[in-house]
Amino acid sequence: MKKVIFLTILISLFATQFVFAQAESARKQIDLGCLTKAVEKRENALISAYETFSAEIKSALEKRKADLITAWGINNWYERNKARINAWNNFRKAKREATRKYNATVRKIWREFHQEAKNCKVITKGIEPETTDLSPEQ
Repeated sequence: MKKVIFLTILISLFATQFVFAQAESARKQIDLGCLTKAVEKRENALISAYETFSAEIKSALEKRKADLITAWGINNWYERNKARINAWNNFRKAKREATRKYNATVRKIWREFHQEAKNCKVITKGIEPETTDLSPEQ
């Protein structure tokens, strides 16, 4: 019985060493230049997506401002309230659409990055945060 336990321990030690040796050789095959280019491409795309999102939100705010100024110039209270409500509803709709497009773009950018990193022989899932939340961290 002692021989079986000893052999089991011995085999597990050799198997562990074999797994670590393979992991080390896999780590040595990482193409850092490839990964650096993938990160740069990802970051540039994220910046561009945010610039587009910001421009769309700014446009929605400017439209809301113009619509509200026009609404407050209407003398009839019923038509004025209707115009104010429409201005706010149009703004919410534009904001929601801009946010939806931004989030979809960010998810696409991250999917492409993970594929490019995989092609560079690096697994990046779980290493870097993939968030579209731009609120400050608490």
